[in-house]
Amino acid sequence: MFEIGLLLLMGIASGVFGAMLGIGGGTFVVPLLVIFLHFPIHQAVAISLISIIATSSSVASANVYNKITNMKLGITLELATTLGAIAGSFIGILLNGNIIALIFSFVMAFIAYFMYNHKENAANNTKIQAKSVYAGSYFDYALNKNVDYDVKNLGAGMLISTFAGAFSGMLGIGGGVLKVPAMNAFCKVPIRVAAATSNFMIGVTAAAGAFIYFGKGYIGNPLFVAIIVIGVVFGSKLSMPIMRKIPPSRIKNIFILFLVYLAIEMFIKGVK
Repeated sequence: MFEIGLLLLMGIASGVFGAMLGIGGGTFVVPLLVIFLHFPIHQAVAISLISIIATSSSVASANVYNKITNMKLGITLELATTLGAIAGSFIGILLNGNIIALIFSFVMAFIAYFMYNHKENAANNTKIQAKSVYAGSYFDYALNKNVDYDVKNLGAGMLISTFAGAFSGMLGIGGGVLKVPAMNAFCKVPIRVAAATSNFMIGVTAAAGAFIYFGKGYIGNPLFVAIIVIGVVFGSKLSMPIMRKIPPSRIKNIFILFLVYLAIEMFIKGVK
């Protein structure tokens, strides 16, 4: 009973932060299952991918309705991400659990370092002169103003999305930890739009990898999967009013702190 309650709490926490940060919760589900419940890492990855599908399905519609998601950008980047996810899943199945834990740790540490040193693009409330087909606009409730933006360096975004998909399939993280900072840093998309667009994309990315893990028998106990998914969906719903009140800079800082913590814990797990 204690294990079931802990799984539910993990799912809720992962859903809240995963939806708020646009990373699907997998970044939290995998290390929490491995560190606190001692799940085999391949099984944790498989369960995480299922939970990411639930998060995306739960949150994406609200972000699309509020016109925060850039659907054109998401669909374009998803073509590269899905191919990467399929390749990454096959690689992940072949790797030793300790190796996956160490890769997970290094990826988290790199993203935390990158985001800490990267100065976020300033939000605009003026009209953009030369717009591409990916240009967008949304109202930011935390900033209390309309934000206009345009998408730059789409090629770099596609390349990074391919790697994001590979890490998604390999580590069960949805790829959002790479896609969100990549869209913000290289494509010049506001962090809130990047998170919403990532949430729109990660369900398809996770599904591509989940089928492969399911075929190899790594999904495990269906009850555990169901409890995590219920928690993630509930947590995702809780995140929506929170996102409106928290400034983008604070979301970024929360993201960095969690990445550092998880990087340390997974490194310790990998070297044992």
